[in-house]
Formats: sequence, C-alpha cells, structure tokens
Amino acid sequence: MKILTELEYQYKKLHDKLIFRRFWLGKQPFQKRPSTKTILVIRIDAIGDCIIWLDQAKEYRKAFPDYKLVLLHNRVWSDIAERLPWFDECISFDRSKISNTKYYKQLIKKINKHSYKKIFSPVYSRDFITIDWLVHNINAQEKIGYEGDYQNNHGICDFNLYYRRNSEKLNLKKIADSWYTTLVPNNSLCVMELQRNAHFIRNTINKNFVSHLPRFPFTVTTPSTIPKTLYAVFFLGASTKLRMWPIYNFVQIADSIPYNTIVLCGSANEKSLANNFLSLYKGNKTIIDTSGNTTIIQLIGIITHASLVITNETSASHIAVATRTSSICLLGGGHYGRFHPYQVDELSEDDKKSLPVVVTSKDHSCFGCNWICKHPFENGCWRCISDISVEDVILKTQFLNKSISQS
Repeated sequence: MKILTELEYQYKKLHDKLIFRRFWLGKQPFQKRPSTKTILVIRIDAIGDCIIWLDQAKEYRKAFPDYKLVLLHNRVWSDIAERLPWFDECISFDRSKISNTKYYKQLIKKINKHSYKKIFSPVYSRDFITIDWLVHNINAQEKIGYEGDYQNNHGICDFNLYYRRNSEKLNLKKIADSWYTTLVPNNSLCVMELQRNAHFIRNTINKNFVSHLPRFPFTVTTPSTIPKTLYAVFFLGASTKLRMWPIYNFVQIADSIPYNTIVLCGSANEKSLANNFLSLYKGNKTIIDTSGNTTIIQLIGIITHASLVITNETSASHIAVATRTSSICLLGGGHYGRFHPYQVDELSEDDKKSLPVVVTSKDHSCFGCNWICKHPFENGCWRCISDISVEDVILKTQFLNKSISQS
C-alpha cells in the first residue's frame, strides 16, 4: 500500500507539472478575428464586491453607447447581473470549478464567440487563475486591468503540487502583468474599494467621474412570507466561521430591538446558525427564519423593506447600503478600511443616513492584518470579532433608532 501511495504521489507530481506549465502558463488556441464593437467587462468576485461596484458599472454604457457590452460575472450573483440594464449579454463564471481545466476550455470557447475591442478587468486584488488567465486567453485588441495586488492569489493554485513546491520561484503576478496592454497604476490614497473602483474609471473611461453610494437599478418586492409590519433583519453568517459574531451575542441584543419581529437571513449552509439562535432565544419577539429559503433577489427585497439590519461583514451590509436601509455592521480588523467604513466622493444628506454604523473591538492595534491573525481564536472566531461587545452594539442600535425616529 505504501508503494502504491508513493507511486500515485509521483504520478500526480509529474501530471501537475505538465498541467501547470502547459495549461495554466500556456494559452488556449482560438481563431483570431478582427475586433468588433464589443466590450467585455470582467467582474467575477463576490456579491458584496459586485454591489460596491454598481456605482461604476453604469459608466461603461455611458462611455460606449453604441457597443455591445458583455459582462463576465460570478455565478452566485447571476440574478443581479441579469437585471442590470447596462449590459447586453451576461456570461457566468463558476468559481467552484476553479481547478477544472475542461470547464475553463469550455468557458473560453463561449467567451471567444465574440472578438472584443477592449477587455476591462477592474478588480484590484487580482489572481492568476480566475482573472488573469482568463484575460490572457480571450481574443481582444486591448486588455485593461488594475496594477493592484496579488493578495487574493494566496493558496489559489494549491490544488497543484508543482505550484505548491515552486510557488516562491514562480512570480505569477509578473507573468500575468505582461498579458495586459494597459495596467492602471495604484493610488495609495485610494483605500476603500469604492474609491479604488472610481480611480479605475477615472483612469480609463471617464476622467471626471465622481463616486456615489451604489444603488440597485431595479425594484424588488418583499416575499409574501414576511409580514407587513416593522421588522429587523439579523444576518448571522459570514464567509468563514472565524468572522461570525457569536450567536449568543445576537440573542442578547434581540430584546433591545424596538421591533416585534426579527427576520433571520442566510444561506442553506447557515441554517444551523438560525437553529442555534432559535434554541437559545427565550424572549417574546416573533422570529422568522428564512435561512436557505430565499434567492438573492428575495433577500434584497427583505432588506429593502426592513427597518434595521444587523450583520457580520457580509454582502448583507452592502445590500443595506444599496437599498438605503439603516444597518449595523459588526466589523473585524482584517480588511478594516477596505470595505468598511465607506469612503465616497459625493454624499447627499439623505445618503449619509444610509451609511452603515460600524461596530468594532476597542483594540485596533493589529487592524489591517488581511486576516493573518497573530492572536489565538476566542469563542470560535478571530479575537477582533469576539471582542465586539454586546453593550456597544446595543448603544449603536439605540442611537440609530433615535436618529430614524427623528428623521
């Protein structure tokens, strides 16, 4: 058995070397055709990133009114992408198939049914496989991206033994930079993602662009299962358990909410979080659990008509901004300043009321660590999450509700 295991390992090592050098460092064949009046915009990151970007997305239609605009987007927000009025065609990308070379070949073939005048890839934190490799293999006259960083590339190719053993020798960003015709230089003054998106627009298609808070360019209705009364939304989950404020903390703040109904939202994978909340909560509020039973559009509808949203740092916080719903974001320090607090070029007085109220731990000394934490976990999460106090959240809730009642 040990011999067989060693043989299998050696075979995989050789196989992965060939795949990485020939496929991931290579280029897929395609029929070169003259470019047409078609523009491709690549935005295949997460839901929250997409929502922040909505204020800039409309600029492509303004800049290219007579062009066919194609949006390559992340499959998880297809329902949003297909409702955006600025794009003529949407192509989805399935990030769960990140190591599937057959899928990539099929996707490239589908994308290359057009010959593009320009490709725009406005993502700041690029990575080799899900962004740069695609740009390299698409038939386009101009390929415009962000100089950015490779912060998201950490571990992205770890499924490949050759890369894992040679990652320090392979300067993938330097290789990928050469695949673009233009890279927008970084600006150290732009830290928040909305600012970075605006900087990209100003350096590519509209030098006079001024950023505003994003809005959804479509209307939604609240699902019929949600009563037509005032309610708050609790979003209990996050992209990792380490970023989730403990459930019993949500239970403790529930009775401080001045609404008789609380709606629990989350994905099917977060159903256990809602079950945990329901088992711990002994108060008199009406609790409606929608976990795993809503589409992204239905979730937008629930948040749109909510009086208050309390959430971990997730897409729900950005949905609340785009729907102008009052919200509290329980913010850790890993990406502090990048996605929250919001920094916007131009804010109306009404929009100022829609900015999320951010609650953090009191110790900011290690903020900005990119979630490479030097502290031991506390209560099953990173220390900066665990240290957000219940009292601070209750005070922020009371302050926010007072502001709402006075407006």
